[in-house]
Amino acid sequence: MVELKDLERPELRKKIISIRTFPSYAKWLKKHKISPSRLFNKAVVELMQKEREK
Repeated sequence: MVELKDLERPELRKKIISIRTFPSYAKWLKKHKISPSRLFNKAVVELMQKEREK
């Protein structure tokens, strides 16, 4: 399982990424200082690992 501290936003941003989501999810991400792009990347990595295990 992914830890929230692993998804915290870095201080500097080099690119802007836009992810469409529900307002409540966006508020939760902002409240916990979670980077949407890092969350997306971690989720993709986990999905790829699960697929390889099949």
